[in-house]
Amino acid sequence: MASQLRDEVNMHMRLRSFSPRTIESYTHAYEELARYYFVPLDKLVCKEIQKFLDYLVSVRKLEWSTINVYFSAYRLLYEKIL
Repeated sequence: MASQLRDEVNMHMRLRSFSPRTIESYTHAYEELARYYFVPLDKLVCKEIQKFLDYLVSVRKLEWSTINVYFSAYRLLYEKIL
């Protein structure tokens, strides 16, 4: 994630009183998505995010609670910030 976008996301989470653990978890979710596609997060479209979430469910077999953290992080980024 580009540093300017990262700073904006972190500020938004601090202003909304997110816990340090939630900020850490969301940051991890953003980093994973960026590594999966090797493109800036602001260039991804909904279908690509859905494909990544499907990968987490079907290939990595993550628990629903973990998937929900990823989904919530992406919803924050794409609905509230971008």
